[in-house]
Amino acid sequence: MPHDELKDDPQLGNKRNELITQSARHLATAKMARYDEHTNAFVISDLGRIAAKYYLKHQTIDVFSASLHSHRYKLIGR
Repeated sequence: MPHDELKDDPQLGNKRNELITQSARHLATAKMARYDEHTNAFVISDLGRIAAKYYLKHQTIDVFSASLHSHRYKLIGR
């Protein structure tokens, strides 16, 4: 983070909004939440609730989903 950014925004509100938006996008990509960028609405999904209960990161869910998805295709013969 550049030093000028702190000078322009002492409370770092813009930086916090940027980090929140980035995290919401990651969670939406992992199907752990639904995020509407126009309204900034954020709704957790069932998968997100399970991940939160067991302290799983979105990267873990990504790996699990990819493995489950490829396994599902093997089962149905695609």
